[in-house]
Amino acid sequence: MSKIELEVSGLMPSSPSINAYAIILIEKYGNRTLPMLIGVAEAQSIAIALEKISYPRPLTHDLFIQLIKEIDIRIVEVLIYKYDEGIFYAYLVIEYNGQLKRIDARPSDCIAIALRANVPIFVYEHILDEVGNIFENKYEIQKNEYDSDIEENTYDVIQDFSLEKFKDLDPQFIKKRLEILSIEDLKILLDKCVEGELYELASLIRDEIKRREQK
Repeated sequence: MSKIELEVSGLMPSSPSINAYAIILIEKYGNRTLPMLIGVAEAQSIAIALEKISYPRPLTHDLFIQLIKEIDIRIVEVLIYKYDEGIFYAYLVIEYNGQLKRIDARPSDCIAIALRANVPIFVYEHILDEVGNIFENKYEIQKNEYDSDIEENTYDVIQDFSLEKFKDLDPQFIKKRLEILSIEDLKILLDKCVEGELYELASLIRDEIKRREQK
């Protein structure tokens, strides 16, 4: 079956009633996109990889990369091979002892690993034909979508007061989100955190407000 290479365009918030995000995959040599829903933790891991944020200790997907390097396994590619009743299925393709092997895994985990290992992401063409969306200008999507999504995702949390989307995220990841907000938006978010007794998040917001005011 024919394969189509995809690139990660960005992350977008899903419906406010669902604690999830949509990752937007875009056809590398075409104008179709493939959106899929992923969990908050996976979205965080993918965003960290996209932004190349480093941590003193490895996160789960970073640990996986380190482990397979130690045992001399090479990641070859990710292949989204099936779509059934709204669910995508993927293989992580590896090479071990000169043999290619396919490991069945969640697409979100595969994508997080692919970004860290710098390997291509593919989908069977019939899946893209079935559920892909067509945009007239692919390059406008690539240029604008992810840049705006960071701010929109954070602003969506403020507008909906969906603080559940924030409280379980890594503090370093949250700090990156807070840096793009205005002081006014930070104060709105701070009030909501205090009301919701999310004191750790409130502390991070206060620190960011103080940092701005001391400039």
